[in-house]
Amino acid sequence: MRIEKISSNQIKCVLDKEELLNRHINVNELAYGSEKAQELFKDMMQKASFEFGFESGNTPLMIEAVPLSSE
Repeated sequence: MRIEKISSNQIKCVLDKEELLNRHINVNELAYGSEKAQELFKDMMQKASFEFGFESGNTPLMIEAVPLSSE
């Protein structure tokens, strides 16, 4: 998982196909907020907090999941 801080209120997380497979997650589950997807988002936020001090507090988040290829 690679995380970039775009601005004080925006981050970008990139996962490859293997990382999703290791977590037994498909792209459709990301859209519907499955339990596995929620755990992934929690892990992303923890990593962003650790690496960049990024905290969302109680602010609502907008999350976009975009496949990079049709594989």
